[in-house]
Amino acid sequence: RNEPGPRLLTRLLYDAAGRQVGQETVPENNFDPRTRPWFRAGLRARESAAWTELYVFFTEGVPGLTVATALQVEGTDAPDGVIALD
Repeated sequence: RNEPGPRLLTRLLYDAAGRQVGQETVPENNFDPRTRPWFRAGLRARESAAWTELYVFFTEGVPGLTVATALQVEGTDAPDGVIALD
């Protein structure tokens, strides 16, 4: 959530069947997805997906990769955000 006041990072956890199995909210952190390479690549990937190289995740400190793509409301010109999967 990027609103005035304290920043919150909420992670939604899903199982292989797509059911939400957990949720974690971490208050007062410095994570800003707009500064991450996968976010910027996702904004550029309007008709496809952008894959990262292997890197260390900010949240867990473990290696992984991310696929990201732009979210866009139909009928608008600019992306409204990015969806990413680790």
